[in-house]
Amino acid sequence: MADRFYLPQLDGLRFVAFLAVFVCHFLHSAGRVPSPWESAIANAGAFGVDLFFILSSFLITSLLLREQAREGRVR
Repeated sequence: MADRFYLPQLDGLRFVAFLAVFVCHFLHSAGRVPSPWESAIANAGAFGVDLFFILSSFLITSLLLREQAREGRVR
């Protein structure tokens, strides 16, 4: 499939987003009062979710623009 759309440069950003959300959920499920640095890391989970939305909107828009350029319309 030569027309496949994949940007390996975004894999690092995807990992950062995943890690932020994972650590946030892990620290919240520990059931204890976190230290200040753990709280700061847990709050980064919101950043991870925002980063997922940003990446998703960028990728979807890129795919729509590619289809528009290739076919003259978006289906």
